[in-house]
Amino acid sequence: MSEVSRSESRVAKGLILAVVVVFVSFLYILFKSIGLYPLVMSDEYNYSKYSRLLPFSQGFLPNYLYFLIYSATSYCGDGFLQCSRVFNVAFFVCSFPFIYLVSRLVVARAVSFFIALVCILGPLNSYTAYYMPDSLYFFFFWVFCWFTLRLDLRSGLASWSASGAILGVCSVVKPHAFFFVPVVVLYISYSGYKILGIYSRSVVARVLVFVLAVFLVRVLLGYLIAGQSGFSVFGAFYSSEASKASGGLQKYISLARLGVYSAIGHILSLSVLFGLPLAIALTTLGKSFLSKGELCPRQKISFFLIFSLLVLVAVVALFTASVAGGGGYETIGRLHMRYYDFLFPMFLIVAAAQIKNVEVSERRWIDIVCGLTISASALYVVYNGLDGYSPGFVDSPSLRGITSNVNVFFAFCLVSFGLITLWVVGSKKSIVVFLYCYVPLSMAFSSFYLNKEMYAAIKPTVFDTAGIFARQYLPSQELPHTLVVGKDVAGLYRALFHIDSAGAKFEALPEGQLYNFSTTPEDTQWVLAIGDRLLPERKAGEFRVEMNGFQLVRVGRNMEVDFARDSWPGILESVGGLSWAEPWGRWSDTKTISLKFLEPLPEHLKVTIVGRAFGPNVGKVITLNLGAEKAEFSLGAAIEEKVIYLRNDGYSRSVFIDVPDPVSPMEMGASTDGRMLGIGLVKLRVEAN
Repeated sequence: MSEVSRSESRVAKGLILAVVVVFVSFLYILFKSIGLYPLVMSDEYNYSKYSRLLPFSQGFLPNYLYFLIYSATSYCGDGFLQCSRVFNVAFFVCSFPFIYLVSRLVVARAVSFFIALVCILGPLNSYTAYYMPDSLYFFFFWVFCWFTLRLDLRSGLASWSASGAILGVCSVVKPHAFFFVPVVVLYISYSGYKILGIYSRSVVARVLVFVLAVFLVRVLLGYLIAGQSGFSVFGAFYSSEASKASGGLQKYISLARLGVYSAIGHILSLSVLFGLPLAIALTTLGKSFLSKGELCPRQKISFFLIFSLLVLVAVVALFTASVAGGGGYETIGRLHMRYYDFLFPMFLIVAAAQIKNVEVSERRWIDIVCGLTISASALYVVYNGLDGYSPGFVDSPSLRGITSNVNVFFAFCLVSFGLITLWVVGSKKSIVVFLYCYVPLSMAFSSFYLNKEMYAAIKPTVFDTAGIFARQYLPSQELPHTLVVGKDVAGLYRALFHIDSAGAKFEALPEGQLYNFSTTPEDTQWVLAIGDRLLPERKAGEFRVEMNGFQLVRVGRNMEVDFARDSWPGILESVGGLSWAEPWGRWSDTKTISLKFLEPLPEHLKVTIVGRAFGPNVGKVITLNLGAEKAEFSLGAAIEEKVIYLRNDGYSRSVFIDVPDPVSPMEMGASTDGRMLGIGLVKLRVEAN
């Protein structure tokens, strides 16, 4: 066999192995999350609502491409959450080849394969369990990295415009992609300067086409998906958050102070998780500033990583400072690492690239300064932990897992400090230990504790149960007129997620306060109270379904029966003589239609019937019976409205309608339908007269 044939055979075997590994990873990640109830409220509720229940133009968030793609989960019916998880896992594992290809810029095939595999099997895959855009964004981001990090000043304008276009696509998944615009502008400028020694017109041209492509693609896609609303780059939500952060000098000083505190928490966390590659990246970047000549791939990746972190950590810290104290879980110690943890695979790439490139340099002082700075941060965490900071399993999955066990966390902090120290004194083995021991172990421990915490969502809460019950019990037409009340705001969003109607609302009750029915919005038909002792005593004639932990109360007094619905809770106790529901209403299929109401009907009542007659029943007398009272009316072949006035002396609850001449379409030779049709009922409304 020739050398070429052997090479082709190795490539083919490698591809087969990659496909098998990706497929097995897909199944593993998917089975971890399938069956879990929603975990992140209100985020999952909002993303579900804007992608499935409202026109894209009404989206409060500007994630228009995400909305478009995930609107397809509506085809899964009530299983839309599980369907979204299939989408998430598919996009997440599809990032495998792009992480691999970025790694291949600086390391060998086997190492690149290892890095990509560890990354998709690590705690970052927890994002696939949420109805949120993180998995889709992770995929597009690594497509962008693969394409962009191969470019330099010799790359044509078309290549840089394509890079901008990819980032523009990322920004329609999550607007946070715009924070990479200044990073790439600096990347182009610095790369050009290192080649030419000056800032030339070619650098300016590439910067301009890149930036122009980003915004053109963003605006164009936004408009195509959401119309004029798509022109808004940051959407109503982020625009309002930005306006909240504005204020006087004192407010800006306070934001800066809180922002610095938050940023310190992120730096300390990174020094534990990725202290060694962070020190390596800083060293590589520092030496590139002092050296001459073109940037090598290792320096490009380090530059991109460090400046991305600088921008994103600053943005996250200021965001945390601006929302701290806003209620719920928003505290200054909350570590929102999910806004930049899609960069984490790059730490492993930086570390792996250094194994074969440890150089003896006259600038050892850079290694020492950077290494000691990061090791000091790790040592601080060894002695003080992360007191004052709260990594959560949603915001900081890579960190949350290892902080779940104090002893495990202490051990990893100590090892991180030791590895950085060994690297400072010149040991290459510290990088090998970090990449092949520290990283797999930290990710394994983190994933174990993280999965354990997330698995609690396999059991429904009372809010899950209440929302699912309301969704199944109420007709779909009445779900938008449902008000959910309770004391736990996150739980109320959870119930709304299951009710799955854009019109449903919630009201949070203060501790110890009962719900006041007099404040119920006019268009509300049902109140779903979740929790104990939230409602006043039951009134006479009130329809209330009492379940374990929640109550469903009908507050609408409108006694209208829409025959296109499947059920009429709170209005009818039983129905007879009617066929199945059709989009317009129902046909009668026997001689007599019976409607038994839950409550006695008024003494003097007005009955409005909307319907039509079938075949020989057109124009014939139809009798409506209410106790001893009778009334006659007739219906034509087209839908029409009839109004009947009756007296209900015995306060009867049952109405009977006698059909004159039921006949089947089969008997008439019109079709194969064998039902005995008489009249078609669209609506019936009862009012006190």
